[in-house]
Amino acid sequence: MAAPASRPYSTGFWLMCLSSFLFFLSFNLLLPELPDHLARMGGDEYKGYIIALFTLTAAISRPYSGKLADTVGRIPVMVLGSLVCFVCGFFYPWAITVTGFLTLRLVHGFSTGFKPTSRSPSRLVNRRARWSITQSTPSAKPSGARRVVPA
Repeated sequence: MAAPASRPYSTGFWLMCLSSFLFFLSFNLLLPELPDHLARMGGDEYKGYIIALFTLTAAISRPYSGKLADTVGRIPVMVLGSLVCFVCGFFYPWAITVTGFLTLRLVHGFSTGFKPTSRSPSRLVNRRARWSITQSTPSAKPSGARRVVPA
C-alpha cells in the first residue's frame, strides 16, 4: 500500500490566506464610497488624500510593525493591526469633519501595515514542498556550487 501523499500547504497556510483575503476585502469594499462621503462633508478638493494618506502610512508602519513583531511576537502584532483596522471601519460614519476623516484614514492606514508584515507564509508551507520549490528555482550560482536549502 502506498503512503499517502503529504500536502504541500498546511491548514494554517490556508487559514492565513483566508484571513488575508477577508482583511483586504474589508477595507477595499469601503473604498468606492469614501469619495462621496468626503464630498458630502465639503472636502471635494481632498479626495486625493483618501488613498495617499492610507498608502503612505501603511508603508511607513511596515518597518515598525516588523520590529515589533520580532520583539513581541508575530501573532500579537497581527491581532493588534487587525483589531485596530476593524475598529477604524466603524468610525467612518462618525468622522463628520474633513480633518477627522483624514486623521481616521491616517490611523487606518498605519494599522493596515501591521497584518501583512507580521505574517510570513513560508512558515506554513510543508518542509518537503519548500525543498522542492527551492530545488526547482533557477540559481544564479555557477553550476558547480552547492545550494544550501532551508530546513
